[in-house]
Amino acid sequence: MRRPGQSHSQAIWEAILTPLAAARPDDALGPDDRTISQRMHDAFEEAGRRLLATGELPNHAGLPSQLIITMSLTDLERRAGRATTHHGGTLSINDALRLAADGHVLPAILNDAGGILAYGTGHRLATPGLRKATFARDRGCTFPGCARTAAQSEIHHATDWALGGETNLDNLAIACGYHNKFAPEQGWRTVMLDGVPHWQPPAWHPDQRPQRNYLHHPELLITSSSPHTRDPG
Repeated sequence: MRRPGQSHSQAIWEAILTPLAAARPDDALGPDDRTISQRMHDAFEEAGRRLLATGELPNHAGLPSQLIITMSLTDLERRAGRATTHHGGTLSINDALRLAADGHVLPAILNDAGGILAYGTGHRLATPGLRKATFARDRGCTFPGCARTAAQSEIHHATDWALGGETNLDNLAIACGYHNKFAPEQGWRTVMLDGVPHWQPPAWHPDQRPQRNYLHHPELLITSSSPHTRDPG
């Protein structure tokens, strides 16, 4: 039942955003120190990403509703500058690459004269088959201690595409939007061991062993002293 004075749209958005904006449980990154405003901002992004992924939005200007991001090769290579959306908005190169990795955003790479060097699924995007295989292997976010499922997460490049990383199963991992963004900022990096994504802690971390998230693989837990973060034995 709606509260007095609450509009239908407000009721709908509260139902959508409240669970998405909830503070995350403590994990290998520590407590979720985002402000309420930051959590709400991230919740809006995740809600929009999920809506785009459904493919159920009406066409616009004769084309399926899809976000197209344009960036120059120079900015891409130096990981600086701004990318532009086809609606006139701007965002950082790192944010653009993070969005483009998941396959629901089309990146267009331009040379310094403005000509198109690469567009769409040429190299960056994970194909539907690769996405399914990655989902089947990882089942959810691979960051230690994260319980987000694959359906609630994104495709993440272990070695970034802009730095020479390939878009194949040996270089892809599942990571929720939160850890895809904040873990690398804190110095965590993804490494593949025996074809399985692990996260290498930053230099300041007391335990330098690559860590694996076992929350999505409880059948593999045998003798680990820290079940969701370390390899058994």
